[in-house]
Amino acid sequence: MHFPTLHLARLRTHACPPGRTALRRVAAATVASAVALLAWSAIRTETAPNPQESPASAQAAAAINAPALDLSFLQDLPVTEQRFRKLKSGDTLASVLIGLGASRQDADAAAQAAFTMLKVSDFQAGKLLTATFERVHGAALDATRLAGLSMRLDVDRSMTVSRDYAGSFNALDLRIPLTPVQKLVRAEITTTLYEAALDAGAVDQVVVDFADVFAFDVDFQRDIHPGDRFEILFESLVDPQGRALKSGRLLYLSLESRGKEKAFWRHERDGEEPDYFDETGESARKFLMKTPINGARLSSGFGLRRHPVLGYNRLHKGTDFAAPTGTPIFAAGSGTVLRANWFSSYGRYVRIRHNGEFETAYAHLSRFASGIQAGSRVRQGQVIGYVGTTGRSTGPHLHYEILRNGAAINPSSIKTGSGVKLEGAALDAFQAVRAKIDAERAAAAVETPLAPSFVGAAIGN
Repeated sequence: MHFPTLHLARLRTHACPPGRTALRRVAAATVASAVALLAWSAIRTETAPNPQESPASAQAAAAINAPALDLSFLQDLPVTEQRFRKLKSGDTLASVLIGLGASRQDADAAAQAAFTMLKVSDFQAGKLLTATFERVHGAALDATRLAGLSMRLDVDRSMTVSRDYAGSFNALDLRIPLTPVQKLVRAEITTTLYEAALDAGAVDQVVVDFADVFAFDVDFQRDIHPGDRFEILFESLVDPQGRALKSGRLLYLSLESRGKEKAFWRHERDGEEPDYFDETGESARKFLMKTPINGARLSSGFGLRRHPVLGYNRLHKGTDFAAPTGTPIFAAGSGTVLRANWFSSYGRYVRIRHNGEFETAYAHLSRFASGIQAGSRVRQGQVIGYVGTTGRSTGPHLHYEILRNGAAINPSSIKTGSGVKLEGAALDAFQAVRAKIDAERAAAAVETPLAPSFVGAAIGN
């Protein structure tokens, strides 16, 4: 009869990091080995000894008669449980942990450790927090304590907090290394810019960034037509396996509408925020945005119209953009908030003074953005509120007005100059950057098949 060899020594050679996972693996392997020994012992006790057994069998019998394994250490292994919570507006990390069952002391200590790695902007509503609890040794089965927590902050970044053997909490910021790979997309618009860009290989954020740059020159509800063309060179950030996880910088973008083309190149000046400039060095950024909202449609323009609620003709002093409730609304320009409150038939209303001549107004909001109140300073493009249908309104939309010296004017007629015009050495530096980006576009174009409309244009059809 052959005795099964049990490789208990191999348990020490597992290449896994120290901690509970390794301990569980050791425990599981030890239990399995112990069960095998006990099973073999049970078989041996039911079998009569054979005096003709070989020396090997005698050695096996001696091994079976050895003292039993001491498995009492298994009771010291922690029993863990994971609990989950999707963050809501107004939550704090400590309050969420307490709500999941942590003590005040543990929750405060874990939160303090977490914010050595976190920024306040990382802790946002909608993110999922996972808290791990462990049973306290020697206590009742329902007596648990916080062992750690984790939260995914971005597609390439997570944060974990764990309790060490001394009872302290330590945070770790985990990041996947990403490499920028340039990608060129270009196509003809047949339905919407958004759909055409996605079909050509862009992602949501690239389309949003494209719209942000052109928002000063283009009214996307009226200035985009079937047959218009666009081109975008952007960075796609890929992980070590080559998977694209998110988009990076937008390097070049152009839009050709009814035969007129406008293009911008990204340029970073010393000590300044990155900006986009045309071929002459003029910034894309203007004094006021034409469209202070993305993804909307023009539902009513400036001028005389029949009011949908009152039922008679009256001057419509702004532009209405229909959009779903909750769509973000941006400040058309930098300035000071004059009022952010309920204002008669306008419902929730924001008014911003940009200088001594121009003001803008935004009406029928569902709610104001955090920090938006009379006297607060806002920057161009900052979210100031969200689309709603408050006040005298028949459906969710933004009513947008531009006022000049207190009188409403047609937003589509306003002409404002560029914020920046590069000259001298600054212009020379930009032109060098532009030449580099154009070379990168040319290289990327070799690998990018032309859309049918571009093929036709290339061969003169």
